Amino acid sequence: MARSVEFWLQLHRNFNPHEVLVGRRSDGFYCEREDSPFHDLLDQFSFTESHFHRRTRFLTGQSGSGISSSLLRLVEQLHDRYFPIYLDIGHNLDANKANRIDVLFLLGAAIQNAATGEGLSPDPENLIALVKSVRQLTHTARGWQRLSETARSAVSFGASSLGDEKKFSEAPPALPAFYSGVDDDVAQGREIEPQVREMINNLNLIIADVETLAGKPVLLVADGLNKIFRQSQIENFFMDNNALQAPICNIIYAAPLSIVVCQKEDVHFLPNITPNNQSDDYHRNGSRHHPLYEVVEKRLAPLNLQIGQLFDPGALELLIFKSGGLIRLFLSLISDSGKQAELMGRDRINFEAARKTVDNRSAVLVSRFNRKIVAELRALRQDGRSPGSGLSPQIINSQLIVAHKSTGIRFDVHPIIWDEVFGQTMDQHHLGFEAIAR
Repeated sequence: MARSVEFWLQLHRNFNPHEVLVGRRSDGFYCEREDSPFHDLLDQFSFTESHFHRRTRFLTGQSGSGISSSLLRLVEQLHDRYFPIYLDIGHNLDANKANRIDVLFLLGAAIQNAATGEGLSPDPENLIALVKSVRQLTHTARGWQRLSETARSAVSFGASSLGDEKKFSEAPPALPAFYSGVDDDVAQGREIEPQVREMINNLNLIIADVETLAGKPVLLVADGLNKIFRQSQIENFFMDNNALQAPICNIIYAAPLSIVVCQKEDVHFLPNITPNNQSDDYHRNGSRHHPLYEVVEKRLAPLNLQIGQLFDPGALELLIFKSGGLIRLFLSLISDSGKQAELMGRDRINFEAARKTVDNRSAVLVSRFNRKIVAELRALRQDGRSPGSGLSPQIINSQLIVAHKSTGIRFDVHPIIWDEVFGQTMDQHHLGFEAIAR
């Protein structure tokens, strides 16, 4: 018997790949993973040599690996010790076009606005001074009033919002108009360093004022910079200057995967959940060993369902393997498979629905191929490359590979495109899954 429309809607809500977990949703759905740097970061920011000891850290991983949910959970567990502020840089500006002036301007405005939202009364003169220092750098006709309005538009969240999933999810829409007005060629120039130092000084005055009013050190979580892909921009932010380390507060930045080549102590890597490609391991005597089963079990619990009540044999195993352990893709595959099953009039996700979903997603990724990409992917699978081994940033920051951690960080071709890259059929790869399905 087919399930109700409401059932499938609730399933899609529980497996929403774009939801960032906060509050009770985080408590209910968050799953620990092997080799996660979460507890290491928690320890580093929990134990300080002095109350206002400063740290800057970078959390990197593939886009969709759960960085945002990990950062928010980290903030929620540290809010008693700090005055926490969460900022999604990509929500406020086009991160792929941003330069260091845009980001520093946004950090200052976000801290000021979050403090005001938490009931503090930070000195408005500090934000005015920051706007003035930005205006000195712009070569456009961008006026004082427009820059001031831009500063007030910065969307950020303090402690009272971070634990409230409704308030967090109902944030104002993205405002890509947040822009300093400073062109890239100006922002990257060495000749503006005196003005940049003045801008940083005004940013730090905002931080010092807020920390004094709060009686706690600020902990700023700056999400979204992991979504920048231009290599020149990555080098400008993370390798060629210290602009991101300039604020005098504790900061954790989300950073693009390609910076793992730096191998710096302040860079922490969030690996994908390693999928085992031996299908027999998934169903050994009816028990389940893969960590992604826990993800499914927790999200089915509110529906009072067990895994076997929603998935036919072999279907979930295929989705686990083809996800490459990338959590957002995994949730998306389950949600889309549910839509396929609903269209087929089924009461559960069968192997056919799962396979159609995988084929559809694979076709989207294959549309980005060219000969150079295919050649590099084939070489990657053969060599099993690690960071710093010559893999192009285009490939590292794409969705065509997976990043795991065993003895070190390793890259591999994403399993969802194996057939297309290596010319092998699904039957050759997944005889075990097919056998389970039959």
